[in-house]
Amino acid sequence: MCITTRGYSETGGLRDREWYEQWCRRYKRYRSTIEVPRMQALTDLVETVLSQTQFEGGHWGTVSADEIRAMYRQGGPGNHSALFVKTVVRGGPLAVLVDTVGHVLERYVDPATGRVGTGLVDLMGGRMRAPTVAEFTHQLVRAAATLGSVQAIGLVLGWADGEPLQYQTHALLTGVTVNQPLVLDNGVRITRLPTSENQLSRHLPPVTLATRSYRDLLGGVLLTIDCTAGPALYQPGNDSTHRGHIQEVFAGNGLPGFSFDRFCEALSLAAGECIRHKYEWDNFGRLYEFNTGILGGLSEHTTVPRTTGSTTVLLQEHLNHAREIHVRRNGTEDRHSRLNTAIHRWINSKREESDLTDRFIELRIAFEALYLKDEGGGFSFHVATRAAWHLGDDANERLHYFKTVKDTYQVGSSAAHGRNIKDTPNHQELLAAAQETCRQGILKRLVETKEPEWTKLILGGGSE
Repeated sequence: MCITTRGYSETGGLRDREWYEQWCRRYKRYRSTIEVPRMQALTDLVETVLSQTQFEGGHWGTVSADEIRAMYRQGGPGNHSALFVKTVVRGGPLAVLVDTVGHVLERYVDPATGRVGTGLVDLMGGRMRAPTVAEFTHQLVRAAATLGSVQAIGLVLGWADGEPLQYQTHALLTGVTVNQPLVLDNGVRITRLPTSENQLSRHLPPVTLATRSYRDLLGGVLLTIDCTAGPALYQPGNDSTHRGHIQEVFAGNGLPGFSFDRFCEALSLAAGECIRHKYEWDNFGRLYEFNTGILGGLSEHTTVPRTTGSTTVLLQEHLNHAREIHVRRNGTEDRHSRLNTAIHRWINSKREESDLTDRFIELRIAFEALYLKDEGGGFSFHVATRAAWHLGDDANERLHYFKTVKDTYQVGSSAAHGRNIKDTPNHQELLAAAQETCRQGILKRLVETKEPEWTKLILGGGSE
């Protein structure tokens, strides 16, 4: 089916009505046929509507669909000028399009109110009242102007068939660099951002930084997670408001229980460095065109340094290991509550802003969380002995671990009682050895099914 604008005039009176009635007859026949022509029929109709649509853009004035598409395609970060235009549609074809969209979304329309439940608002924010079919159609027309009719209609038809919303979430990492892109097959990527601002994605959120610029992002290390959320469409409740329990899936459910904090902890353990994220934001990309006037911003972690002195290069093996660590930690909060304490304290000991005294205190607490439970007295001996037998494979290794942990615990105890630790080569060497020992203990505990029976282990029974 092919519908064109030939012979149509907005002010054509009878010709307008004749066109409208003709299209209604053709659409009625279309509804009774197979689904194959659905995309073409909608595309032709939307193109006809677009030919009579204008967009009011404030100080930009009134622009056409072609002009609004050119605005959308302009490069540069934070360029959302096309998001705030008002769609003004006139003429009979709009009524046909509303009827057509109503049929496509029929099972998602509340018959009492004519409103459509859309997960876009649940995901992105905005008006809490579900749109009517007519309002949703206006959103479709506007999206078709910027994205193109085929792409916009394809998204709506996919959502109507149960496909989820697709977007990306990003974080700018600190404490690490990369020499090449790192990729996991479930939708996780670590890349370098461009060093020129005009090469940054136009879907970066508006600047909310104190510096009012994107220069903190330039050349940075970007962690990207592919996400889906659904349902994209649903029938709203009796009050026609959004129900607010959309389900998000990160990296194809390859990172259950995902959060940037958790994944950065896993990266830190994998690489042996403190890796954090300074900024995070969502890139909804094409979804913005269906939920106009809604913008997120950069979420800034003010306690995280913008740059660090670390020159650690993150490798593919680190990313692979980080995924394993993240998965192992998920769903084991009760069993790993003290292990999580050890992880947090170990990371604190690696923070650039921590001084030597604080680092030994943090390690002392981390070792206690790993190797003590409710025992009283003789803490340094208990901790050192258990660490030695937990990590050492022979007498020499056990002696090394015993001495490292015992000395670290004693220095940490002195620091905890108010003594400043002098920055000497011996203390720096001890710190580095203790941090690696603690890390190895954490990694080993993560793969163990339960906490070792320490007496059995020390007497030669082994650990699981």
